[in-house]
Amino acid sequence: MRREGKRVAAIPLGASTPLGALGFARAVEEAAAQFAAFGARPTHIFHASSSGGTQAGLLVGCRLFGFEDVNVIGVSPDDSSASIGAEIAGMIKGAYELLDVPAPERPGDRITVLDDYVGPGYGLGAPEADAAISLLARAEGVLLDPVYTAKAMAALIDWIEKGRLTERDTALFWHTGGQMAMFYAPAWSSTCDIEGFHHDDAYSTIECECADEITGGCFDRSSACCRGYGRMARAGVHQRSAI
Repeated sequence: MRREGKRVAAIPLGASTPLGALGFARAVEEAAAQFAAFGARPTHIFHASSSGGTQAGLLVGCRLFGFEDVNVIGVSPDDSSASIGAEIAGMIKGAYELLDVPAPERPGDRITVLDDYVGPGYGLGAPEADAAISLLARAEGVLLDPVYTAKAMAALIDWIEKGRLTERDTALFWHTGGQMAMFYAPAWSSTCDIEGFHHDDAYSTIECECADEITGGCFDRSSACCRGYGRMARAGVHQRSAI
């Protein structure tokens, strides 16, 4: 297309480029102003980290806008911490080049990616991720997605439970969206063994008919074919709800 004289903007997976990362750097500036307005300061930022653009931008933004000491914790839903970290380091270098600002000598020293919460694999549910979806929906009315943010929140909860975060810390959870993934189901799904769920060959016809409107009658149970509405029912969010 370029040879034809057309202007092309190539957007890779996750829009993870140095330019894309700068969007999150600017978002840190906004977050810093919000924290300053109510006299608080985060010690940690937890978020999902896969293609690396989000974390690269957050790290650049923290350095530029006075959050240098904030621990930015990326949680992988798929790849190893080493491979994601390498991508992040490259984007950090590129972002500083775009800004014409000297980069830190060792940008990799501030990169923390956890790969302990991937579970069985990318896009596959894990008990701790499902528990995080349920907790946030019930306690805060916040919907996580099962692929990315649920695993990031599972890591945050785990750090609290293990004492790695205490009452002296202020953790900011950076929600990166993706809630529509709650409605995803593999094309091969054809049977369902969760009590209270019924469907025909079209997955979209699933409805929760459980007597218990909070747990959906299937809390703490799972089935590969019901990960979509099944997750929502376990979180107390149903197809018939107004969301």
